[in-house]
Amino acid sequence: MSQHPEPRKITFSDLSSALHIGTQKFRQTILLSLVYSSLFTLIGFGLYIILEAEKIAPISHSLAAGFMLIGPALLVGFFSISDALDQGRKPALSDILKGFHHAHLGLWGFSMLCVFLFLIWITEAATVYAFVVGSELVGFMGMVPPDSNVISFLLFTSLGGLVLAFIAFVTSAFTVPLMVYTDIRMVQAVVASVRAVFKNFMVMMVWALLLVFLIMGAAWFLPLLPLTLPIGAYASLALYHAVFIEYSETFL
Repeated sequence: MSQHPEPRKITFSDLSSALHIGTQKFRQTILLSLVYSSLFTLIGFGLYIILEAEKIAPISHSLAAGFMLIGPALLVGFFSISDALDQGRKPALSDILKGFHHAHLGLWGFSMLCVFLFLIWITEAATVYAFVVGSELVGFMGMVPPDSNVISFLLFTSLGGLVLAFIAFVTSAFTVPLMVYTDIRMVQAVVASVRAVFKNFMVMMVWALLLVFLIMGAAWFLPLLPLTLPIGAYASLALYHAVFIEYSETFL
């Protein structure tokens, strides 16, 4: 297996096809996909309850943005569901567990890095919140409409989040599937992901915006997350297959 997977040029039609495949696979695995994605939705609800209890609801904006950082760590479960379907089998919960069991150390290392960056991002957001909003108690109802301090916090963290989100997207867009479906190491996978994004820059920027809408938007409105998270995951895998067509073996 080459240590430097070569990405191919894709078009907006490939992006449309990936979204169609993602939607179709979600429909074919709807119950299992909903169960798996609902686990993360419940965690999100728990965090939002804590924010409401502590009256620091504006931090939810940073949590929703930070989900884009830890999202790649969740993909393996969806990939294993997709592969079982492609093999003509009915996916089961055991396939999700098997996918994580087969994940090699590099993939776990990348997942831990994503979690570490998420913790840094939340810590920075909390620091900014302390300086900008201070000890003011703001629940979710208090954000409609937000006062000037809350608006300043949201704008400041949004600008900082854009830079972090761009870096995270470029470095992780294809890193997880490359480490799942090939034998390359994390650094080579990250380099290949960066090359693939810049080789298809306009298409991938549109894809990034769609992910923000599908994933981050749903992280704001959590009841939508069990629907949008699987579609985004399956579409991401389909896009990987389109970009790295020579590196598309199943791993189960």
